[in-house]
Amino acid sequence: MISDEDLERAEAYALIGRLFAAPPDDGVLEMLGELEGDDSPLGRAVAALAVASRDTNAADAGGEFSDLFVGLTTREEVSPYGAVQTTGSMFGEALLKVRADLGEMGIGKAEDVSETEDHIALLCQVMTGLLRRELGTDVTPEKTGAFFKAHIAPWAPKFAKAVEATESARFYSAVARFSRLFWESETIRYDR
Repeated sequence: MISDEDLERAEAYALIGRLFAAPPDDGVLEMLGELEGDDSPLGRAVAALAVASRDTNAADAGGEFSDLFVGLTTREEVSPYGAVQTTGSMFGEALLKVRADLGEMGIGKAEDVSETEDHIALLCQVMTGLLRRELGTDVTPEKTGAFFKAHIAPWAPKFAKAVEATESARFYSAVARFSRLFWESETIRYDR
């Protein structure tokens, strides 16, 4: 039985993964614009993401995504790859470790995916599948926590802070703030 809390966390990972995989289309922006937050720090970040979604359009969000995460102009501090964030190399130890850990869980990369397994969007997709108990045959909460602590916690909050601080990031600043606060709450959860 999967708890409601784990399903909500899986939805957050799915949303973050979707937004760092590709820019949102108008439908995604409309859905995000309807979100409501609460008075907690994470709730305020949800409300700010809703406002940012209403204040942008798909073309502008796409341009921002390209400027931040695509091509030769992508700066290392906003690289969405764990290996780049931790070692400065696209094919560093972080990539090898995530491949090994995924292999141990019986999880392989889809053939139609061009990104390496240490891309933040793919890592969030893995967390979504682990929380929903859709990946691997013997996935436990302990293994899910170990995966998070090994492959997201060491670098993703720093990556999100860098995106937040980038002048050209308007919509993605709100995405990054929500992501950072969510990952920080996950770190607290898994450190208990």
